[in-house]
Amino acid sequence: TIDEPILQLKVLETPTFAYSAIIVTVVNSALAVGAVVLPLYLQNVLGLTAFETGILMTPGAVSTIFLSPISGMLFDRFGPRVIAIVGLSGLTASFAALAFIGQSTPVWYLVTFYVIQSAGLTLANMPVNTWGLNSLDNDKIAHGNAIANTGRQVGGAMSTALLVTIMTMVTASQAQAGPIVSQVAGICTVYGISGVIAAIALLIAILKVKKTSKE
Repeated sequence: TIDEPILQLKVLETPTFAYSAIIVTVVNSALAVGAVVLPLYLQNVLGLTAFETGILMTPGAVSTIFLSPISGMLFDRFGPRVIAIVGLSGLTASFAALAFIGQSTPVWYLVTFYVIQSAGLTLANMPVNTWGLNSLDNDKIAHGNAIANTGRQVGGAMSTALLVTIMTMVTASQAQAGPIVSQVAGICTVYGISGVIAAIALLIAILKVKKTSKE
């Protein structure tokens, strides 16, 4: 309501940008699973060292580095819809696959779906964000960018706290099964919840992401 607010929330009155902001926030919330939960599984369940865990997670970072410029080129050629749906489909599928890991899941299985998760997140993030910003008037793009960046930070922070809390609660409720089994149960639950959230973002993308007419 003030003349120069820190965040100009009125840009959310543009439906296209609002849907974009929701998807971007959800997608970046998924980072918590890869950055927090997977290392816990690799170290506490499989017994790997921190160094080995870092090495195994490197392919996910590499896929992000290579796909970031490619996603931009694909956006220019095909628009946001196809790329967003493909990326969110990969993200949802990877979460679903990792929701069924056990005490001795092969490392190659974990790395493969972590790479798919990272690739899906990269493909969906930039095109959807650009699609949303393109729907705004030029004088509102800076405000839209600020809201999108804030959504990423807040979504990541809240999802980390929420998912780790859920994982801890499930692990504690399964304590009688042993420390390894109970922790696997908590991690699988978190991956399942993340898969449902990613599926909701995918549904929004299918229904709402269209090619904008603005150059």
